[in-house]
Amino acid sequence: MSYAYKIKLKRLSGEVSQQGVWQPKLMEILSLNEMSKLFHEALQSLGWHSDQNSEDKEKLFIEIEGVRCEFDEEDFEIRAKLLETVYVEQSVTADSDDSAILKDARIQEGKRQQQQKLESAKIDKSRQLTAQLVAIEDKVKAQIDLASHRVHAEALQIKAARLGVIKSTQSSINDEGTLEVTIHVQMK
Repeated sequence: MSYAYKIKLKRLSGEVSQQGVWQPKLMEILSLNEMSKLFHEALQSLGWHSDQNSEDKEKLFIEIEGVRCEFDEEDFEIRAKLLETVYVEQSVTADSDDSAILKDARIQEGKRQQQQKLESAKIDKSRQLTAQLVAIEDKVKAQIDLASHRVHAEALQIKAARLGVIKSTQSSINDEGTLEVTIHVQMK
């Protein structure tokens, strides 16, 4: 009389990552360092927080719908990176009358199926992570636009003040979302 039994294979795991990168575009009103500093300050005014990373470099970050977005000042990029691990378990059924060769063949087939399941799970997880990034993209772009508008308005005022005495300033955003700034300067 024979009996069947299950052999549980070692659990497989794999990491899946997706990254979104957005590069703010700023006009060259002031020096690159001055514009970068103004952008940093504008992000802070929008609720971005300061964080010290392992290299003792300050990074600004914000959580948008559970996704951490970081501003990399060196590359002048905003990045959102998602990283998750997927796990797949598999077992095979063997029979007590199986020969060692047949038992090994069943185990090898189970490992092959497990590897296929892992690859499929990684593809599914990658799609989920991509969907998460797509879902926050408009909000990230809105943060960039708001910060950019503030930077450009501030940079124009600094530039105008260097030219002379500012008599009046008016700024607005038109229907298309474009910043309009009017500065009246009495030249030195």
